Amino acid sequence: MQVCCEVGVFGVRVLGLQIGRVVVLQVKCEAEVELRVAPEEHPVLLTEAPLNPKANREKMTQIMFETFNVPAMYVAIQAVLSLYASGRTTGIVLDSCGGILTERGYSFTTTAEREIVRDIKEKLAYVALDYEQELETAKTERFRCPEVLFQPSLVGMEAPGIHETTYNSIMKCDVDIRKDLYGNIVLSGGSTMFPGIADRMSKEITAL
Repeated sequence: MQVCCEVGVFGVRVLGLQIGRVVVLQVKCEAEVELRVAPEEHPVLLTEAPLNPKANREKMTQIMFETFNVPAMYVAIQAVLSLYASGRTTGIVLDSCGGILTERGYSFTTTAEREIVRDIKEKLAYVALDYEQELETAKTERFRCPEVLFQPSLVGMEAPGIHETTYNSIMKCDVDIRKDLYGNIVLSGGSTMFPGIADRMSKEITAL
């Protein structure tokens, strides 16, 4: 898995990180080569996933301070930053990140290959507002794949859809803040870029 830290004026790529342990570490700093700035002159904002292992965070902190000599660093959860970026301080974030298909043996090793796949997914696929009706009126290739987000049973998974997961999360919160959460649902991540997903999400949440 490749972890990319966007750090204001310079970028750091740490290749070879796997969940739970660091296997191979290859650090590339593009600051002085491309942007012609010194990392030691700029504080760093490091984003991470909610379940990022503590060992990974500690390793990244060590790299930032000992390799790049940054003056300060702050670690923030990606979903929280998405909420702030939308202009909200109260809300619930559905963070559905993009991934790479591995079970069928496809391997995308370069950034260009991954960008092509991402572009195809976001421009050609879409989420049907009414799945059953869409099956009768259109070809299915473009919307059947995203439908798995709402109906995981289509691929044999026994799990709630993203609308049910969001609803269940809100219902576990205090009654006094549920209205604010329902009014501030933020979709974040590569798999929330499908056209039509916001309308479908609103429809499904309202129906629950």
